[in-house]
Amino acid sequence: MSTSPHTAARLKLLVEGPDDEHVVYHILESLKIGLPEDFPSKEKAEGKFKVVYKHGSSKNQGKQALLELFTGYFFESGLEAIGIIVDADKEPAGTWEKLISRLTEQGYPPESLPKKPAPGGSIIDAPPEPTLKPRVGIWIMPDNSSSGALEDFLSALVPADDKLLGHAKTVLDGLPAIEPATEKLVKGDHRQKALMHTWLAWQKEPGKPYGQAIKARYLNAESEQGKVFGNWLKRTFWPE
Repeated sequence: MSTSPHTAARLKLLVEGPDDEHVVYHILESLKIGLPEDFPSKEKAEGKFKVVYKHGSSKNQGKQALLELFTGYFFESGLEAIGIIVDADKEPAGTWEKLISRLTEQGYPPESLPKKPAPGGSIIDAPPEPTLKPRVGIWIMPDNSSSGALEDFLSALVPADDKLLGHAKTVLDGLPAIEPATEKLVKGDHRQKALMHTWLAWQKEPGKPYGQAIKARYLNAESEQGKVFGNWLKRTFWPE
């Protein structure tokens, strides 16, 4: 799928990469949110709604590129709503401040902007005319308050009666005892990614990507966290 920002879709969601993109589309499909006549074909939906991402050569540069893309879209005419999903990584408060700073630069009155993210995802209404700015939705992975990333969010979609995820954690915890050269082992920011991929490798159909794991119901989009996220998408792009 093209990641070019040059498209006439009136509703745009900016994400860090293809994993986020596929998770979004499969959650929308699972929860029947948005454009049911177009889903599950995301290509057909692009005329109205499009998920966009831009690659960077490193994690930080990718995040910076996403913030720049976010700013750039405010110059696009006809945009009704724009959403952004960005990983908190180790600094959820710092990530929020960067986003709010960019909104202030684009003419959103500082006094109208929240001081901190809403637990269920933030929605910021367009300023009064004649600014013609879009409605803005912000979701900071995993849950708008914790440090972490997409994989931390996905771990909350693991079914409550699952017993494999705990075993996968035990396996990862035991790796240093097997390999003394711990600098070769996954750790830090990549540990949760390793955990989710290990867990997915043990499913009936091993190794499914995140989006397909939602479609196969290995990950439950109808869990509490899935519904909260889906509701944020609905409020951002398809408010009643």
